[in-house]
Amino acid sequence: MPNKFLGKLGNLADSIKDAAEDVIDRIDDKFDMPIIIDFVGIKRAGDECYTTARETSGLCRITIEKANEMVQFGQELQTTLDDVTGSSTSKSSSSRGIGSMDASKFAIIQDLMDGDRIQSATNLARELSELSLKCVDKSQEMILSMERGIDALPDAIASSKGGKNGDPELPDIDQSVNDMKKLVKDIKDVNLFTVVKSGSAAFDGLRKNGELSSNMFHSINNFACDVESVSGSFRNLGSGDNEDKNPAKIFSKMKTIATDAWRCLRLSGLMKLFAEKVQLLIQWIISLFQIASTKLGTIWGALSNARDVLGHSLIQVKESIRLCDISKDKSILLRDTSKEICDHLKNILQFRTSNASKAFASLKDLADGDEIMLCIQLATGIDDEFTACTSQVIKTIEGVDDAIRNMPDVLIPELTSIEDDDDIDIDFKSRGGVIGDDGTTTTTRSARTTTVKKVDVGNDVRELDELRNQIEDANALTVISHSLEGFVGINDKIGMCGEMITTSRGFAESSLTAIDSFQNGSWDLEVASAHILELFHIRTAGKQMKVFIESILQLVRANIELLKTIRSKSKGGSDGSSGSLGRLSDIVKPGGMKNLASSIASDLDVDDLKGIGEGLKKFGSLFKK
Repeated sequence: MPNKFLGKLGNLADSIKDAAEDVIDRIDDKFDMPIIIDFVGIKRAGDECYTTARETSGLCRITIEKANEMVQFGQELQTTLDDVTGSSTSKSSSSRGIGSMDASKFAIIQDLMDGDRIQSATNLARELSELSLKCVDKSQEMILSMERGIDALPDAIASSKGGKNGDPELPDIDQSVNDMKKLVKDIKDVNLFTVVKSGSAAFDGLRKNGELSSNMFHSINNFACDVESVSGSFRNLGSGDNEDKNPAKIFSKMKTIATDAWRCLRLSGLMKLFAEKVQLLIQWIISLFQIASTKLGTIWGALSNARDVLGHSLIQVKESIRLCDISKDKSILLRDTSKEICDHLKNILQFRTSNASKAFASLKDLADGDEIMLCIQLATGIDDEFTACTSQVIKTIEGVDDAIRNMPDVLIPELTSIEDDDDIDIDFKSRGGVIGDDGTTTTTRSARTTTVKKVDVGNDVRELDELRNQIEDANALTVISHSLEGFVGINDKIGMCGEMITTSRGFAESSLTAIDSFQNGSWDLEVASAHILELFHIRTAGKQMKVFIESILQLVRANIELLKTIRSKSKGGSDGSSGSLGRLSDIVKPGGMKNLASSIASDLDVDDLKGIGEGLKKFGSLFKK
């Protein structure tokens, strides 16, 4: 197209030159010879100029449509951000002019920023850039052609210029470009506190400069329309037979052609200038689209992803709370049942100094092993519930970890990386105790404080194992006293498990509160950073809960082994012959009490008496409150 247009304008210039020289020569010589003018060549050049101008005008109409699409996209971004931040309805809600963000709409603006829409808008801007370059090329070709035509005219004809008072002034593109550069820099340096303000300014800049580009293409289109009109003097050359034979009128018409040629030159220069400037402006629009998609898209995407992750974590945390509640109920029932068993064992051991019938009744209650079996079932149930709870907690931790890893550095510039969270020093205290007046150990790192709670149940597990070994080695009489010690220990440890279950539930409740705050809380600039930290709090609470659950499981499983040993000892053993007491159930049979007395006489020694006394002493401590 440009070569064809150039050729046509070249023909026009050559025709103007040949015709003008011939007319001037004939006028100067004042001969009556016929004036020879290439009317056909000039007319053809005029037609081609007119056609090219129409093509340029059509090109401009396409660019105007595309520029308007770009303006609409900028407006859509601005409107969406206003909707997310509530700026359109709460202009006074923030000292910075930005309202609270609606977390439920993070995904909407994130889709605009890094989805197909912004890619389409960027491609649209690139097309505009290419079209503006075509306008530059066309205008440059027109300038060269017009200059050759004007140079071919004599000074008397070529003296007029093509400028008019109504020609538009070039907008201050340099200032607009500088503004766009600043917007690009602001987006590059964006952080959590400036994401809304910088994003709003960027979207507004895209809209305004898109409108400026559209207006400039309107001007270029008007220039092209003027060229269409001006080219009429070329196209109409030779339309009147009488005028074409009159040298004076031909000279006058040639002056009109020269004036129109200068006008075309002026319009072509304006087209070139406007097209060059708008192309520069569009390049910065493209840059702003790209940096906005990269930086803002990443930020909004991270926030949207975090919200989705917490939505799934909400289900897991609620399930953890439910499992904690079930386990708590079972631990209370287990502790109550173990106390009842302790009462029975106390009655049995005190049968010589108390009501024998009461001791016999306790033996009958324990003989079937149902109470002990119930304790085993309850403890096993707590094990099962907390094993499932561990799975839920691990899923929560992993999900939140992923959300944090996907956070761009600009959102958490002062927070330490998640890889170094496992090296926090933790102090331990036996039997459920923790370091610190408030039951916590605190480690401060960078911008956040991590509070870690953990118990060391190693000593407690060892105590239960020792009780189990004692019961396994117990004889006919001491099995009862050692079982009493065992149930005293079980009662104590299950009580501690209950407290730890309550603590674990507290971690889950903290996570639930943080999730609700992230999902539904205010997201104004003053609290936005706190919401990001809530991700860390949720993860820390999850890790704390996991540690407590693991400790609970150690204790519960040690209790289960002890309970199984007691049940095995009470239900198994020897057959009761030769004066040996085999099973508690045998005591309630005929001769059972006689065998028990025989066992006491044959097996009882000083250590056994001492063991019974210690067992009763521990048992009595349960009822001091």
